[in-house]
Amino acid sequence: MKTINFTLPVILILFSLAPASAQTSSVHGSPLQSIKDLNGGIYRNPNAEIDRYLRTTSATGSRITGETDLDNNGAAFVYSDSIILTYSGSRGGDLNHLGTQLKFDNAYIYNYNGTSWVNATYEYQTFDASDEVQSTVAQTWNATTSTWVNADENIYIWSGGNLQSYVYQVWDSAGSMWTNNAKTVYTYDGAGNILSETDQNWDGSTSAWVNSYSYIYTYNANNKITTQIDQSWDTVSNSWINQDKQTYTYDVTNTYVLSQLSQLWNSGSSSWVNYSQHIYTYDGMNDQLTALAQTWNGTSWDNYSLATYSSFVAQLPQTEIDQTWNTSTLAFDNSQMFTYTYNSFNQETSSASTSWNIGGFWQPTTSDRESRFYYQNYVTGVAAITAGNDEVMLYPVPAADGLNISVNWREAQPFSAAIYNIAGAVVNQWQVPACSSYNIYIPLDLQPGFYFLKLNGASSNMVKQFVVIK
Repeated sequence: MKTINFTLPVILILFSLAPASAQTSSVHGSPLQSIKDLNGGIYRNPNAEIDRYLRTTSATGSRITGETDLDNNGAAFVYSDSIILTYSGSRGGDLNHLGTQLKFDNAYIYNYNGTSWVNATYEYQTFDASDEVQSTVAQTWNATTSTWVNADENIYIWSGGNLQSYVYQVWDSAGSMWTNNAKTVYTYDGAGNILSETDQNWDGSTSAWVNSYSYIYTYNANNKITTQIDQSWDTVSNSWINQDKQTYTYDVTNTYVLSQLSQLWNSGSSSWVNYSQHIYTYDGMNDQLTALAQTWNGTSWDNYSLATYSSFVAQLPQTEIDQTWNTSTLAFDNSQMFTYTYNSFNQETSSASTSWNIGGFWQPTTSDRESRFYYQNYVTGVAAITAGNDEVMLYPVPAADGLNISVNWREAQPFSAAIYNIAGAVVNQWQVPACSSYNIYIPLDLQPGFYFLKLNGASSNMVKQFVVIK
């Protein structure tokens, strides 16, 4: 099941293994997974590498509101899953600008069963006065009872704008209560860089937190991460044991990552042993051209894979070709090609992959996926909207065979609903008795194009535009 809940005891921290262009394209596949990883509850990036990509400085921003994923079934791309996100006030987030948090109020994930969209997961977040996320609660859909059921939650503690710790809890349905499962604690230096991340698991028998993993970071004078050492807790010696190490090098301007070296700890010799490395190249415009992955054979480096990027938009690639090393021919063989599109905020609006056919051409296969992303502009720096405001959500958008409509009024009231085409003609209409919350699925037999949903209530009205595609 696709979820965006934060079930991992470790907040995933994506370091600057490459500039943001490569980080974005390396996600491959559904950013439903990206949303899960990046928000981990909260996305914290210890390296300021991608700050230069936070280009939205005016009073208006753009935040991601939805995604639709399609998988190839061997003949065509068909719907797989989708997500819709809603926000209040100036809270937002996106997938390209990795330094931002996904500060959504509600998130709905749907799976496609071949004929219609069905509920899968629902998440909601609460915020403090500084708009920092206080909690994230995830629920799963019980088709038998047609209700949302608690699954897990994260509770966050902040200080000075830095996440100090968070506790992951799971729902105990028998006891109807939240129970501890995992905890992560952070320390920082004076510049706000994360120095350590300690993961712990809950021991129910002793009612205490037990160390599990630790991550130690170092930085250079420019606050660029130079090393990351991962350790595991040894319950016999009650001490941390080295596991692996990442070492990063930069160009002369200390801006772009040139290499990332991965090493494993050899307890016998008490030394680090080479394991793999990534090497990155750039053009004169600082666009990342390649990402070469190699593995250590004991005496030298062997090629493993190569990603080549081209057709850049604001240092974001529109095309990526992934290749694997052929040990027989000693050459790289094509594997997959990814194409990307972006909006004026440099946010990804689509990604699609195709696989290499040994006949000498690109052809979609069952391993390929297409993702479409949707955004809305919003005014930044305004107070968050309080609960109880009129709200209407439409999903999926674009729509094809049907449309989910979710309405919340600040005051219970009867209302009429009507769908208009671009010419203003009514194509569907109905009446709804007095209520404060209303949900319905409307089958659509409409021509592709733009349509409007208009809700006329006793005390207020709402209008929402949507698109139909076939």
